[in-house]
Amino acid sequence: WHPEWFTPVRISCDGFAEAADVPEGRGTMCSFSGGIDSSFTLWSHMKENEPIQSERVTHALYVRDFDIRESRASQDIKIKRYRQLLKQHDVTLIDVTTNAVPFHLFNNGAIMYFTYATIITGIASSFEKVIDHFSFSADNVHSFSTIFTINHTVVPLFSTDTVRTSVFGASVNKLEKVREIAKWPGTYENLACCHEYPEGPTNCGRCEKCCNITCVLACLGLLGTYTTFPSHVTHRWVRKNLFLMEYIHYPKMWMYYAWVSKKYAIFFDYTYVLVVSYFLHYYWWMIRIIAWPIDKLAVWVLNPMRTLYKISFF
Repeated sequence: WHPEWFTPVRISCDGFAEAADVPEGRGTMCSFSGGIDSSFTLWSHMKENEPIQSERVTHALYVRDFDIRESRASQDIKIKRYRQLLKQHDVTLIDVTTNAVPFHLFNNGAIMYFTYATIITGIASSFEKVIDHFSFSADNVHSFSTIFTINHTVVPLFSTDTVRTSVFGASVNKLEKVREIAKWPGTYENLACCHEYPEGPTNCGRCEKCCNITCVLACLGLLGTYTTFPSHVTHRWVRKNLFLMEYIHYPKMWMYYAWVSKKYAIFFDYTYVLVVSYFLHYYWWMIRIIAWPIDKLAVWVLNPMRTLYKISFF
């Protein structure tokens, strides 16, 4: 749970505000970035697939300048295309800008990964006069470790008297999600997952996220269908994306996808990634253990006054 990042927060108040005066018959909103998880949530709640009227998505929330470094021009291209696409399904795209990321508490990439849901949910709750339900798109399944599924527990706790918040898609893995959204032709030219070099909806095909999704599309035989991704898997790029131990379940998951899809070349790519990631992790710790006394000795020699100061306590 990384206590160096997170600490208990005590919240107190002097009283309770009156419930907001909101109209009846408001809509439902979901987060939307153009990626797999949000596309799956949106597609599942369109009128074509959601029989319950009150659960159908009426608004989609796109947050600019959020979790990836992307030019304003690239974001404008995406938003224009997404707005036109969603309008065909009677869904209104709302794009907003947040300055939450520059705050020092969110300036660490890992911390941002574990806390971004609170930012999105907070933004959605501000539209209480437009919606009465916000559906957050889960990026992991329930079987992942607690720290990677913390949003599944936290997001519903942000429900208020006027807006109910929930998590959708946490029981469906990436392979199943892609298989489902492939039924929506609108995603063929708009699916965007790149976190490193995004150019509108076009994906670079080299970064970790792009390699992962390219391999999923290959497992399902959909590479030629999705024009925003490369037409083939570049195996050397897949093998360059190594993982820290906190994220080691990802190559294991892609190994499973490749195996069940009988894409054995991709299976061996992620086997290589897994083995090298493990090796580098333990090799690094061995180096640290071996180097520790040398490092201490160097400090004592190069900083004699500090050494003498410490000796003076004995």
